[in-house]
Amino acid sequence: MARLATRHDMAVVRERGAGQSAALRAGVAWALERGHTAVATIAADCAMLDIDDLLTLMEKAARRGRFLACAPDAEGKGTNAAAVRPLDVDVWRFGPNSLERHRAAAEAERLRFEVLDLPSLRIDCDRPEDLLGVISQPRPTATFHVLRQLGLAGRRAVG
Repeated sequence: MARLATRHDMAVVRERGAGQSAALRAGVAWALERGHTAVATIAADCAMLDIDDLLTLMEKAARRGRFLACAPDAEGKGTNAAAVRPLDVDVWRFGPNSLERHRAAAEAERLRFEVLDLPSLRIDCDRPEDLLGVISQPRPTATFHVLRQLGLAGRRAVG
């Protein structure tokens, strides 16, 4: 991933494998050191992300004010993406029921909280059966092609 990121002129922030919340804290510290005022994050297992939802998330991150905006998973309990401003707050609460925990963290930090309706970010791959949803999509995704290369998805007609 680091080589791919570097090829696309993206920074790589290394973390110690202490979980998603700790990784976000490391990324936020990096961004703060460089003068950034907001961050957006997307869980790596959101295989169906489309450009419109990505642009919406980035537009939310570019807003002024104090806020935490979260995109929930399909169950409406987890958080698959988020944007926050300012960066000197600790709102990262990934894990079980993270959407509610993020809401409580925003309230404690006196941030406006918003739930984002980003359909392509509802689908994550937490369990092996979640990959069936990716494989069955009408348009092949990059994840579908990787699964096919691994022999986990068959060829299918694309309309």
